[in-house]
Amino acid sequence: MKQKINNMSEYWELYQLLYFNIKKENELLARQLKQTQLYANGLTDGWYNFLTSFKEVISENSNNIKSDDFILANLLITTLENYLKSR
Repeated sequence: MKQKINNMSEYWELYQLLYFNIKKENELLARQLKQTQLYANGLTDGWYNFLTSFKEVISENSNNIKSDDFILANLLITTLENYLKSR
């Protein structure tokens, strides 16, 4: 598993990977991830809304997510938190 995401293009590639992995097991959770992604509109408040929603979806469904996908989700969350702190 990756330990660092180098840019936003890579971030979204990994988010898509997470989405497809989860979709194989849980269509409803995958739809929630797609809905969450709509918050990311390029504006600062959109990024924070995306982050908040993403964290909630993962937290509420942590028992239904495979270990590797949970690790990936947390890497994505941590990366975005750090990115927003540095802005």
